[in-house]
Amino acid sequence: MSSPDRENLKNGVRDVLIAWLPALALFVLTPLAVYLPNQHEYDYTLLPLIPFLLAALLSFVALLGLLLIKSRARAIIAATLFYLGIFLILSDIFAPVPLGLLEDFSELNRVEEPLRLSIIQMLIAAGIILCAIKIPTRVVREVGPFVVAALAIAEVLVVLAALSPRTSLFVRVPEFESVSGTEVPADRPNVYQIVFDGYNSCVFPGSASGLPDSFEGFTFFRENRSSYIYTPLSYTSYMTGTLFDGRSLADWQEEGLRRGVIEHLCRAGYSISFYPLELRLVHEKASHVRLEKEISWINTNFMRIWLVRVAPNALRQESNTVARWLGRSWRGAPIRNVEETRPGDAPANKSASKADCSRLMRLFLQEEAQRPSRGQYVYVHINIPHPPLWWDCACRFVEQSTYEENACCANTLMGLVIKRLQELRRYDESLVIYQSDHGWPVEGSMCGKKLKPYVPPEVNETIVRSTNGEMTGERFVDRTRALLLVKPPNAPRIPLQVSDAPTMLLDLPATICRLVGLAGCGRLGAPIFELDPGNPREVHFYSGYKRAGTNKGVLVLGKHLRSTDMGHFSFTNGQGWKVYPPLHAKAGGRFLFP
Repeated sequence: MSSPDRENLKNGVRDVLIAWLPALALFVLTPLAVYLPNQHEYDYTLLPLIPFLLAALLSFVALLGLLLIKSRARAIIAATLFYLGIFLILSDIFAPVPLGLLEDFSELNRVEEPLRLSIIQMLIAAGIILCAIKIPTRVVREVGPFVVAALAIAEVLVVLAALSPRTSLFVRVPEFESVSGTEVPADRPNVYQIVFDGYNSCVFPGSASGLPDSFEGFTFFRENRSSYIYTPLSYTSYMTGTLFDGRSLADWQEEGLRRGVIEHLCRAGYSISFYPLELRLVHEKASHVRLEKEISWINTNFMRIWLVRVAPNALRQESNTVARWLGRSWRGAPIRNVEETRPGDAPANKSASKADCSRLMRLFLQEEAQRPSRGQYVYVHINIPHPPLWWDCACRFVEQSTYEENACCANTLMGLVIKRLQELRRYDESLVIYQSDHGWPVEGSMCGKKLKPYVPPEVNETIVRSTNGEMTGERFVDRTRALLLVKPPNAPRIPLQVSDAPTMLLDLPATICRLVGLAGCGRLGAPIFELDPGNPREVHFYSGYKRAGTNKGVLVLGKHLRSTDMGHFSFTNGQGWKVYPPLHAKAGGRFLFP
């Protein structure tokens, strides 16, 4: 090859590389900026990125066609595309879309288009045009490849630093493996921790029509409270026996998925099974996971965030409208890890987290016979009686129901679990926990004054201020009232007992370990059967994880907010309320929008 030919090929490679910058920005940098801080939202699977990475690869292959164009024209085309890529990157930095990190697009009808952002984009465009006029194409050809290479290398380093160890190409759902032949500790009773999402404990006595004839051995802790009123925080608290201290929400939540009571049980030889509400709420020690989850090669919510983000400010609402239409037109193919539907189940087009309730519980009950009667920990999380309210007392799907009917369905499911464990002759020796992660506001609540303490103005003000008006004091207190019933191993066969002990969900790790003969679980909690109802105990609460935002939406710490001041207050039985200084809470991790 002659020297002119080598030089032409060298310039051609440079032109292809700098012409690829818009594709790098559109299909690599932007999707990764959306994905990396929110891997838990996408179940730690890379599937949402696959279409974008394929587009980046195909665009590079298509740009190889520039090698067939004469050098002068090729250089102009490549430089033009390079400047377009620079505009996309600078526009994203200095004129970001005015939305939270993962705005709830299903409820978002309008994307704001502030004039100042359009002005900023026009100034960026004018500056780039000026540079294109003043800077020779030869200089762009010389410097551009280094810019593209530097951006690509920097992004690789960011990915290596931010990618979770749990992330994989596909959703990892371990299949059930029979452990009947494995050695299990003979002195460790089975533990069944079953969560009914959003079950307000004050409704429990009033929904007794769904209860079995006898909750033999159980104690109902009617004064139980959750320090948090949202599942992600409550889950971490009752799995670790700790409270969020403001250092890093991401780090604290990671403790719930990697350490906590399950780590202690694993060290003691327990096998771990999960029937979760969401895959992202599964401990890494789980050897068996069952769920039903809508997973698609094209994640419409992810695509919608991306499209609104890359669009010019003046076209963001139009992009949102187009993305909404595309989302309604596309239906992802579900990955089913549970049995087929039966009459009375929710239709397939309903929310997966609600539609799988009956099927997931049935699967747990069916597989129970395959589990040994010792050394097993089973976690089940059912999205009942949390709205939408789709179930009657017999757990049959209905279009309209009430909260009390859904609570009755939860009681019916409790009875089925008791019956199944008794059939397998493992009820007496097992530890069974029925709980909620938080309560739920109930109109016309049946709670009396004893169960619904007066909320003083200073506490109400703290809640309203920390949530920006999204939550009032009375609604917050309703949502702290979390169901808790516990049957210890080898409990006497006596009817359901009621306790007024001032318990908290964060007591569960310490309680579980004490009842199965382990030590060292739950740094802040206490074994609940050792609490004296007559002794004062301070129960702490935190508000402000979610707060009212723009567009009538809700801003969430760790999604939309880098940090926030959470309200901190407590209630002591026999003494009343106390307000603490706000807790400055940091989300941790990287953020997409300022």
